[in-house]
Amino acid sequence: MSAIHGVNYGAPTLDLNFAKNKSLIDTVTGRNLVTFTRSQTAREATYVGADGLIKTAAANEPRFDHNPTTGESLGLLVEEARTNIIVSSSVFNTGSWTEDGVVLTANAGVAPDGTTTATSVSQGTGSNRCYHFDNNGAGSKTLTVFAKSNAGSSITLSGNLSYGTNSIGSAVLNTANGAISTALGCSSVAFPNGWYRFIIPIFVGAGSGNSNYLSITGPASSVFLWGVQIEAGSFPTSYIPTTSATVTRAADVASITGTNFSSWYRQDEGTVFCQGISNSVSNSAYWTLQGTSSNGASVLVYPANNLTYQVVNSSFQVNSSFASYPAVASVKTAAAIKLNNFAVVANGGTITSDTSGTVPAATSFVIGNYLGGGTSYDYSGTIARLTFYPTRLQDSQLQQLTK
Repeated sequence: MSAIHGVNYGAPTLDLNFAKNKSLIDTVTGRNLVTFTRSQTAREATYVGADGLIKTAAANEPRFDHNPTTGESLGLLVEEARTNIIVSSSVFNTGSWTEDGVVLTANAGVAPDGTTTATSVSQGTGSNRCYHFDNNGAGSKTLTVFAKSNAGSSITLSGNLSYGTNSIGSAVLNTANGAISTALGCSSVAFPNGWYRFIIPIFVGAGSGNSNYLSITGPASSVFLWGVQIEAGSFPTSYIPTTSATVTRAADVASITGTNFSSWYRQDEGTVFCQGISNSVSNSAYWTLQGTSSNGASVLVYPANNLTYQVVNSSFQVNSSFASYPAVASVKTAAAIKLNNFAVVANGGTITSDTSGTVPAATSFVIGNYLGGGTSYDYSGTIARLTFYPTRLQDSQLQQLTK
């Protein structure tokens, strides 16, 4: 796609090629126009490096994520705030964990971050388990754990596990191939050196906030575990390490304001190209052209089961669902902006047009949020590229641009 930017469509005035450059630098001006913040007290923000290993980021440091098996650069990682309620995420006989007969050996193997901090778990006596109690209330949550085969090839998670109204009861994780015994929303992601990150959506019913819903049963032979996380929400986010207390990773906040914004933005018309992977099918805006009145002036595209294009100027000028977004996927969109001449398309598909509406006055470009929606519109995923053309591209150009 980079070869056709600025050739078939005229020169863009903004081109944030996060995936290629792994920086916030605008390739048009050679300047960093983006204000990026993420409050932080320790090293709770992580991402996947080009080598597939888990890396940590400092406060206000942008994270550029990668596919853990191919090393492909995915772009800028933008996530909502999340809390890992597991008090000790990699040592399972301390903190909120109770050891009950299982044989645990800390620092017995190389973990997904390259350190020797993986715990060996093997069969013991009696109950042959270690377990954790949740006292953080009811609702949808997501359990994730990194696991790797050692001499054994499976580990069992059990307790009060349920997926919606369906009881999981227990899930057997095949640490050799990433398979899971139940298909109720569970999945896994392969990491280097034989590791898998297992993802298990769970639901804690009302009144069961203090019940035991996570128990790890030791296998006949040992497996390695590392990085257990339970977070409120229906999808997983990046790993949040903990040692002696729950830890919250603050939201990533990125925007272009002031003269950094006005220097490239054309108020009366333009086209915004975006490529990104949203981890959620909720109201998580890829980007927003935001006016001074949070709910009164905005242009945005977000996935919410259906990709949606909205233009608000005191009232809705455009409110169009233009493509489905049933699952996490890389999507290219292009949104055209002009008086009575709006259009949007995804992945070279059918153009959705709106020939009536005014263009709001924007004062900033918000990356990964819609300010009028607050935290409910926080994005969680990666953004590979954001480009602005100071013209309303033709429909055929919009389709070609997003193929």
